[in-house]
Amino acid sequence: MTTSLFQLLLALINLGMLILMLVLILYIWRQRAQRQRQQASLLKRHAAQLQDGAWFRIRYASATHFKKWGKILPWQHTGILQVLPNGLRLYLSNDNIVELPATQTQAAWLGQQFWPNGALCWLSLSHHDSEHYVTAETGATLLRSQTKTRAIFEQLMQFTHGLTLDQQRHRPPVSAFAIEKHRSTLLFVILFFMLTAYFLIDHFFVLQEQYISRPYHAIFVIGGLLALLPSYLLMERAQVPRTEKTVIALLFCLATVGALYPGLRRINQLTDTQGLHVYNYVFSETRLLLPDDKALPRLALASNPHHKAYWLQFKPGDRYAIALRKGGLGFYQINMSPIMENIQLFYTRQAKENLGSIE
Repeated sequence: MTTSLFQLLLALINLGMLILMLVLILYIWRQRAQRQRQQASLLKRHAAQLQDGAWFRIRYASATHFKKWGKILPWQHTGILQVLPNGLRLYLSNDNIVELPATQTQAAWLGQQFWPNGALCWLSLSHHDSEHYVTAETGATLLRSQTKTRAIFEQLMQFTHGLTLDQQRHRPPVSAFAIEKHRSTLLFVILFFMLTAYFLIDHFFVLQEQYISRPYHAIFVIGGLLALLPSYLLMERAQVPRTEKTVIALLFCLATVGALYPGLRRINQLTDTQGLHVYNYVFSETRLLLPDDKALPRLALASNPHHKAYWLQFKPGDRYAIALRKGGLGFYQINMSPIMENIQLFYTRQAKENLGSIE
């Protein structure tokens, strides 16, 4: 009963996470469409003014919003940034127009400000006591935020005469970075190879026991996030460049999820106090293996298309012995070693019989 409730709870968690993911995707696409409509409206209303200089689609945040914690979105408005020889002009979706004269404005490249502004890259524009934060519009995803925002920054620094660089806030991008010479990146690269090696060795060569039902997806997701976020934040604190820390954190996350796949079975095995038990199963009319003990899981081994000939030799009502283990994690796993030996013997015997008939 406890196991059934646990499996039901896991199924509900998986369903909830799926629904949450779908809602998040719909929300992101809705926000993207709304920003596109607002930018198109700005371009239409200010078409005459935008004929001069160059303009870019942007997302905008005021100083108060940029520094605020607990916000849902790091940007406050969408808009258009116009770059002119004598200054800059911001057309924002709240109908505000911000004039920034070149000789009274300082610009700075801030790069990525993960806390509290996510994975976007930002530049700042300071005019007297007011500060404005700008990042390039990248559509539904955050990809190419650094490239596109950096292009805007270089354009305005080159094209706008009299615009000065804020030396106190400017963070020049790191041009070269040696992963093997940095302790935090080297640590996660080593862990990535160790976890990948464990997955390959234990899953494909050592562990003979397999899942009966679908593995615990919620645990994989949680484990991946617990690997992704701390590794990213540690490298963020160590000032690792955005591309390197993102790739390494994602690889470490994937390696962790991969290691959990055989790892859960290994933990389930090591925490088992009863050992493997052999149970009798009966073939049904639908090729499903039904246990004599109704508390045991049903098995669909005979539906495997890779060993169809082997399973077709069994008729409805035939019995088959299967070794199962219920470990400390509460789920059953099947020992495939004797089954694979029987399958190999079957095909070896069949090959000999075919060879004898030819002779």
